[in-house]
Amino acid sequence: WNAGVVYDNNGTARDLSLNLIDNCIQSIRTNGGEPKLILLGHDQYFNLERLLNSNQRYLGQEEYQVGVGSERTFPGTRTGLVLATYQGIPIIPDADAAKSVSSADAVLGSNVYVLDTDYLEIAVAQPTQYVENRDYFAANALVVRGLLYTMGEMRCKNIWTQAKIADLNS
Repeated sequence: WNAGVVYDNNGTARDLSLNLIDNCIQSIRTNGGEPKLILLGHDQYFNLERLLNSNQRYLGQEEYQVGVGSERTFPGTRTGLVLATYQGIPIIPDADAAKSVSSADAVLGSNVYVLDTDYLEIAVAQPTQYVENRDYFAANALVVRGLLYTMGEMRCKNIWTQAKIADLNS
């Protein structure tokens, strides 16, 4: 994943720091965007939590305002989503976040992505379908297997308002 702003360390592992995250936020704002989401792996989420707790801070929690385009719920309307935030930006941990690889081909910790979602979209070629298999002989068990299938493509309309922090310890 090529980001407009990449903070890497040439394949050498390092610890996550608030300065790295603040630099991402500042670079996105300098390039004309406004960060709306911090996406990271569970390992970096716990590192960030430990980092903020050691500084006698805490991950803020806010009720998230949901919307599509310019249509949004009213602030304070219960949406059912309570998210951890950093500087008012929601943090979402993702088990499938990409990991960096060191210069010695060792797998490092997951990357941290700071995103301006106003410039990201998903083009759907085939809507989500549910496919079910009840062939007990093929499965060699009395089970029903299901699959959700979607074909789509992620598009970015302004790559310079996205940032990535790579080469982090897990």
